[in-house]
Amino acid sequence: MLYPDGEVTRMLSRVTSEATYKVYYEKALRIPADCHLELILVFAAPRLQTIKVYGINNVLKRLLVSNIKMRKIPTTIRYLQQLQDLSLENGVLDSFSLKPLKGIRSLTFVNLRSNKLRRLQVCKDPNLIISIERLELAENLLEYIDMEFFTPFKWLKELRLELNQLKQITANKPNNFLTSIDFSLWDMPALHAIDLSRNPLKRLINLSNKFPKLNYLNILRTDIRCLSINGSNISENDLLDVLNTAGNPSTTCPTNSSFPHPFLQGIIIDMWFFTPFKRFRDLDLSNNIFKKIIANKSVALLLLPFNLKFFN
Repeated sequence: MLYPDGEVTRMLSRVTSEATYKVYYEKALRIPADCHLELILVFAAPRLQTIKVYGINNVLKRLLVSNIKMRKIPTTIRYLQQLQDLSLENGVLDSFSLKPLKGIRSLTFVNLRSNKLRRLQVCKDPNLIISIERLELAENLLEYIDMEFFTPFKWLKELRLELNQLKQITANKPNNFLTSIDFSLWDMPALHAIDLSRNPLKRLINLSNKFPKLNYLNILRTDIRCLSINGSNISENDLLDVLNTAGNPSTTCPTNSSFPHPFLQGIIIDMWFFTPFKRFRDLDLSNNIFKKIIANKSVALLLLPFNLKFFN
Protein backbone atom coordinates (compact mmCIF):
# COMPACT_ATOMS: atom_id res chain seq x y z
CA MET A 1 0.00 0.00 0.00
CA LEU A 2 1.40 3.40 -0.96
CA TYR A 3 1.22 6.11 1.66
CA PRO A 4 3.09 9.44 2.09
CA ASP A 5 6.10 8.17 4.00
CA GLY A 6 9.78 7.49 3.39
CA GLU A 7 10.93 6.54 -0.09
CA VAL A 8 7.38 6.47 -1.48
CA THR A 9 6.91 10.14 -0.58
CA ARG A 10 10.21 11.11 -2.13
CA MET A 11 9.23 9.27 -5.30
CA LEU A 12 5.77 10.89 -5.49
CA SER A 13 7.20 14.35 -4.83
CA ARG A 14 9.24 14.18 -8.02
CA VAL A 15 6.18 13.68 -10.25
CA THR A 16 3.21 15.26 -8.44
CA SER A 17 2.25 17.73 -5.73
CA GLU A 18 -0.92 15.90 -4.64
CA ALA A 19 -1.76 12.47 -3.24
CA THR A 20 -5.35 11.15 -3.13
CA TYR A 21 -6.58 7.96 -1.46
CA LYS A 22 -10.06 6.58 -1.77
CA VAL A 23 -9.42 4.20 1.15
CA TYR A 24 -6.41 4.34 3.47
CA TYR A 25 -6.01 1.15 5.51
CA GLU A 26 -3.06 1.96 7.79
CA LYS A 27 -3.41 2.90 11.47
CA ALA A 28 -0.96 5.81 11.12
CA LEU A 29 -0.54 8.43 8.43
CA ARG A 30 3.18 9.29 8.36
CA ILE A 31 4.37 12.59 6.89
CA PRO A 32 8.17 13.10 6.87
CA ALA A 33 9.81 16.51 6.98
CA ASP A 34 11.00 16.19 3.39
CA CYS A 35 7.55 15.39 2.00
CA HIS A 36 7.04 17.78 -0.92
CA LEU A 37 3.36 17.13 -1.41
CA GLU A 38 1.11 20.19 -1.16
CA LEU A 39 -2.14 18.23 -0.79
CA ILE A 40 -2.98 14.94 0.92
CA LEU A 41 -6.61 13.91 0.44
CA VAL A 42 -8.06 10.77 2.06
CA PHE A 43 -11.73 9.98 1.46
CA ALA A 44 -11.87 7.13 3.99
CA ALA A 45 -9.44 5.90 6.64
CA PRO A 46 -11.43 3.37 8.70
CA ARG A 47 -8.41 2.28 10.78
CA LEU A 48 -6.55 5.57 11.09
CA GLN A 49 -5.74 6.36 14.74
CA THR A 50 -3.03 9.01 14.44
CA ILE A 51 -1.11 11.30 12.12
CA LYS A 52 2.64 11.50 12.66
CA VAL A 53 4.71 14.36 11.23
CA TYR A 54 8.45 13.69 11.46
CA GLY A 55 10.04 17.12 11.65
CA ILE A 56 9.16 20.57 10.34
CA ASN A 57 7.47 20.47 6.95
CA ASN A 58 7.22 23.71 4.97
CA VAL A 59 5.41 22.41 1.87
CA LEU A 60 2.13 20.69 2.74
CA LYS A 61 -0.76 23.19 2.51
CA ARG A 62 -3.88 21.03 2.66
CA LEU A 63 -4.54 17.93 4.77
CA LEU A 64 -8.05 16.57 4.24
CA VAL A 65 -8.97 13.25 5.87
CA SER A 66 -12.45 11.74 6.34
CA ASN A 67 -13.91 8.76 8.21
CA ILE A 68 -11.19 8.40 10.82
CA LYS A 69 -10.83 6.72 14.23
CA MET A 70 -8.75 9.42 15.95
CA ARG A 71 -10.13 10.82 19.21
CA LYS A 72 -7.95 13.94 19.30
CA ILE A 73 -5.84 16.04 16.96
CA PRO A 74 -2.22 14.76 17.07
CA THR A 75 0.33 17.16 18.56
CA THR A 76 2.75 16.69 15.65
CA ILE A 77 0.34 18.57 13.36
CA ARG A 78 2.12 21.70 14.54
CA TYR A 79 5.15 20.74 12.42
CA LEU A 80 3.15 21.46 9.25
CA GLN A 81 4.21 25.10 9.22
CA GLN A 82 2.59 26.03 5.89
CA LEU A 83 -0.70 24.24 6.46
CA GLN A 84 -3.69 26.31 5.31
CA ASP A 85 -6.60 23.86 5.40
CA LEU A 86 -7.11 21.07 7.93
CA SER A 87 -10.15 18.82 7.61
CA LEU A 88 -10.78 15.85 9.93
CA GLU A 89 -14.47 15.14 9.43
CA ASN A 90 -16.85 12.22 9.85
CA GLY A 91 -14.87 10.68 12.69
CA VAL A 92 -14.84 10.10 16.42
CA LEU A 93 -12.92 13.15 17.68
CA ASP A 94 -14.30 13.80 21.17
CA SER A 95 -12.29 16.87 22.22
CA PHE A 96 -10.69 19.86 20.53
CA SER A 97 -7.50 21.42 21.88
CA LEU A 98 -5.70 24.34 20.27
CA LYS A 99 -2.23 23.22 21.36
CA PRO A 100 -1.55 21.10 18.23
CA LEU A 101 -2.27 24.17 16.09
CA LYS A 102 0.08 26.51 17.90
CA GLY A 103 2.53 28.25 15.63
CA ILE A 104 0.81 27.41 12.31
CA ARG A 105 0.45 31.00 11.13
CA SER A 106 -0.92 30.17 7.69
CA LEU A 107 -3.82 28.02 8.95
CA THR A 108 -7.12 29.71 8.02
CA PHE A 109 -9.66 26.86 7.80
CA VAL A 110 -10.34 23.95 10.17
CA ASN A 111 -13.17 21.49 9.54
CA LEU A 112 -14.15 19.09 12.35
CA ARG A 113 -17.70 18.52 11.15
CA SER A 114 -19.59 15.31 11.98
CA ASN A 115 -17.42 14.04 14.82
CA LYS A 116 -18.24 13.24 18.46
CA LEU A 117 -16.97 16.48 19.97
CA ARG A 118 -18.21 17.02 23.50
CA ARG A 119 -15.56 19.39 24.78
CA LEU A 120 -13.69 22.49 23.62
CA GLN A 121 -10.56 22.70 25.79
CA VAL A 122 -9.83 26.26 26.94
CA CYS A 123 -6.15 27.15 26.51
CA LYS A 124 -4.60 29.13 29.39
CA ASP A 125 -1.62 30.32 27.34
CA PRO A 126 -2.04 34.13 27.18
CA ASN A 127 0.39 34.33 24.25
CA LEU A 128 -1.44 31.87 22.02
CA ILE A 129 -2.70 33.37 18.76
CA ILE A 130 -4.72 31.30 16.29
CA SER A 131 -4.96 32.52 12.68
CA ILE A 132 -8.11 30.53 11.80
CA GLU A 133 -10.73 32.52 9.89
CA ARG A 134 -13.29 29.73 9.36
CA LEU A 135 -14.06 27.06 11.95
CA GLU A 136 -16.51 24.22 11.24
CA LEU A 137 -17.84 22.44 14.36
CA ALA A 138 -21.30 21.50 13.11
CA GLU A 139 -22.98 18.12 13.67
CA ASN A 140 -21.16 17.25 16.89
CA LEU A 141 -22.29 16.55 20.46
CA LEU A 142 -21.44 19.89 22.08
CA GLU A 143 -23.72 20.80 24.99
CA TYR A 144 -21.65 23.54 26.64
CA ILE A 145 -19.38 26.25 25.25
CA ASP A 146 -17.12 28.54 27.25
CA MET A 147 -16.51 31.52 24.98
CA GLU A 148 -13.05 31.89 26.54
CA PHE A 149 -12.06 29.06 24.19
CA PHE A 150 -12.20 31.56 21.31
CA THR A 151 -9.94 34.18 22.94
CA PRO A 152 -6.88 33.24 20.80
CA PHE A 153 -8.94 33.55 17.59
CA LYS A 154 -7.98 37.04 16.46
CA TRP A 155 -9.22 36.74 12.87
CA LEU A 156 -12.23 34.43 13.16
CA LYS A 157 -14.90 35.37 10.60
CA GLU A 158 -17.12 32.29 10.38
CA LEU A 159 -18.11 29.81 13.09
CA ARG A 160 -20.49 26.93 12.36
CA LEU A 161 -22.21 25.29 15.36
CA GLU A 162 -25.49 24.03 13.91
CA LEU A 163 -26.85 20.57 14.71
CA ASN A 164 -25.12 20.28 18.08
CA GLN A 165 -26.87 19.79 21.43
CA LEU A 166 -26.06 23.19 22.91
CA LYS A 167 -27.69 23.90 26.26
CA GLN A 168 -25.44 26.62 27.62
CA ILE A 169 -23.02 29.27 26.36
CA THR A 170 -21.06 31.30 28.91
CA ALA A 171 -18.91 34.36 28.36
CA ASN A 172 -17.13 36.82 30.60
CA LYS A 173 -15.87 39.61 28.38
CA PRO A 174 -16.46 42.85 30.30
CA ASN A 175 -14.20 44.93 28.08
CA ASN A 176 -15.94 44.82 24.74
CA PHE A 177 -17.96 47.05 22.44
CA LEU A 178 -20.89 44.75 21.66
CA THR A 179 -24.02 46.89 21.69
CA SER A 180 -26.60 44.62 20.03
CA ILE A 181 -27.21 40.98 19.19
CA ASP A 182 -29.43 39.74 16.37
CA PHE A 183 -30.61 36.20 17.15
CA SER A 184 -32.39 35.66 13.83
CA LEU A 185 -29.77 33.21 12.52
CA TRP A 186 -29.15 31.38 15.80
CA ASP A 187 -30.39 27.80 15.47
CA MET A 188 -30.01 26.34 18.97
CA PRO A 189 -33.27 24.62 19.95
CA ALA A 190 -31.75 23.01 23.07
CA LEU A 191 -30.16 26.16 24.53
CA HIS A 192 -31.54 26.79 28.04
CA ALA A 193 -29.35 29.57 29.45
CA ILE A 194 -28.10 32.91 28.13
CA ASP A 195 -25.87 35.10 30.31
CA LEU A 196 -25.18 38.51 28.75
CA SER A 197 -24.38 40.31 32.00
CA ARG A 198 -21.93 43.21 32.19
CA ASN A 199 -21.88 43.93 28.46
CA PRO A 200 -22.67 47.32 26.88
CA LEU A 201 -25.69 45.82 25.13
CA LYS A 202 -28.51 48.14 24.16
CA ARG A 203 -30.71 45.82 22.09
CA LEU A 204 -31.66 42.16 21.82
CA ILE A 205 -33.10 41.53 18.36
CA ASN A 206 -35.31 38.55 17.43
CA LEU A 207 -34.85 36.85 20.79
CA SER A 208 -38.44 35.67 21.04
CA ASN A 209 -39.20 32.10 19.92
CA LYS A 210 -35.62 31.39 18.82
CA PHE A 211 -34.83 29.33 21.91
CA PRO A 212 -37.85 27.18 22.83
CA LYS A 213 -36.09 25.67 25.87
CA LEU A 214 -34.61 28.89 27.23
CA ASN A 215 -35.30 29.13 30.97
CA TYR A 216 -32.58 31.50 32.21
CA LEU A 217 -31.88 35.00 30.87
CA ASN A 218 -29.36 37.23 32.61
CA ILE A 219 -28.94 40.82 31.40
CA LEU A 220 -27.57 42.18 34.68
CA ARG A 221 -25.75 45.51 34.36
CA THR A 222 -26.08 45.88 30.62
CA ASP A 223 -27.27 49.04 28.89
CA ILE A 224 -30.66 47.65 27.83
CA ARG A 225 -33.14 50.47 28.40
CA CYS A 226 -36.36 48.79 27.38
CA LEU A 227 -37.25 45.11 27.70
CA SER A 228 -40.66 44.09 26.39
CA ILE A 229 -41.75 41.16 28.52
CA ASN A 230 -44.71 40.23 26.40
CA GLY A 231 -43.73 41.70 23.06
CA SER A 232 -40.86 41.18 20.67
CA ASN A 233 -38.18 40.41 23.29
CA ILE A 234 -39.73 37.74 25.47
CA SER A 235 -42.78 35.76 24.40
CA GLU A 236 -45.36 34.48 26.84
CA ASN A 237 -44.71 31.03 25.37
CA ASP A 238 -41.09 31.01 26.56
CA LEU A 239 -40.18 28.65 29.41
CA LEU A 240 -38.34 31.17 31.57
CA ASP A 241 -37.49 30.13 35.13
CA VAL A 242 -35.28 33.08 36.07
CA LEU A 243 -35.02 36.58 34.59
CA ASN A 244 -32.28 38.87 35.94
CA THR A 245 -32.65 42.52 34.90
CA ALA A 246 -30.80 44.14 37.80
CA GLY A 247 -28.58 47.18 37.41
CA ASN A 248 -29.87 48.50 34.07
CA PRO A 249 -30.67 52.13 33.19
CA SER A 250 -34.08 53.39 34.29
CA THR A 251 -35.27 54.93 31.05
CA THR A 252 -38.36 53.27 29.61
CA CYS A 253 -40.55 50.28 30.21
CA PRO A 254 -43.77 49.22 28.50
CA THR A 255 -46.82 50.50 30.31
CA ASN A 256 -49.62 48.27 31.56
CA SER A 257 -47.41 45.20 31.05
CA SER A 258 -48.73 41.71 31.64
CA PHE A 259 -46.32 38.91 32.55
CA PRO A 260 -48.10 35.52 32.19
CA HIS A 261 -45.15 33.11 32.32
CA PRO A 262 -46.43 29.92 33.97
CA PHE A 263 -42.91 28.51 34.37
CA LEU A 264 -41.27 31.59 35.89
CA GLN A 265 -40.01 30.78 39.40
CA GLY A 266 -37.91 33.83 40.17
CA ILE A 267 -37.31 37.37 39.00
CA ILE A 268 -34.36 39.54 40.01
CA ILE A 269 -35.23 43.20 39.71
CA ASP A 270 -33.59 46.49 40.55
CA MET A 271 -33.98 50.24 40.12
CA TRP A 272 -34.47 49.58 36.38
CA PHE A 273 -37.87 48.08 37.13
CA PHE A 274 -39.07 49.85 40.25
CA THR A 275 -38.34 53.42 39.27
CA PRO A 276 -41.22 55.90 39.46
CA PHE A 277 -42.04 55.99 35.75
CA LYS A 278 -44.40 58.84 35.02
CA ARG A 279 -46.56 56.72 32.71
CA PHE A 280 -46.06 53.32 34.35
CA ARG A 281 -49.30 52.34 36.10
CA ASP A 282 -49.82 48.57 36.14
CA LEU A 283 -47.63 45.50 36.38
CA ASP A 284 -49.43 42.16 36.18
CA LEU A 285 -47.42 39.15 37.44
CA SER A 286 -50.32 36.74 37.76
CA ASN A 287 -50.39 33.18 36.43
CA ASN A 288 -46.82 32.49 37.54
CA ILE A 289 -45.30 30.10 40.09
CA PHE A 290 -42.94 32.55 41.77
CA LYS A 291 -40.76 31.14 44.52
CA LYS A 292 -38.79 34.32 45.13
CA ILE A 293 -38.53 37.94 44.08
CA ILE A 294 -35.23 39.68 44.78
CA ALA A 295 -35.23 43.47 44.70
CA ASN A 296 -32.74 46.21 45.45
CA LYS A 297 -32.83 47.09 49.16
CA SER A 298 -33.45 50.73 48.33
CA VAL A 299 -36.79 49.86 46.78
CA ALA A 300 -39.77 50.29 49.06
CA LEU A 301 -42.26 47.74 47.78
CA LEU A 302 -45.08 49.25 49.76
CA LEU A 303 -44.59 52.65 48.15
CA LEU A 304 -44.59 51.61 44.52
CA PRO A 305 -46.19 54.26 42.26
CA PHE A 306 -48.15 51.65 40.30
CA ASN A 307 -50.50 48.73 40.86
CA LEU A 308 -48.77 45.37 41.35
CA LYS A 309 -50.75 42.18 40.82
CA PHE A 310 -49.38 38.73 41.75
CA PHE A 311 -52.42 36.45 41.72
CA ASN A 312 -55.73 36.13 39.92
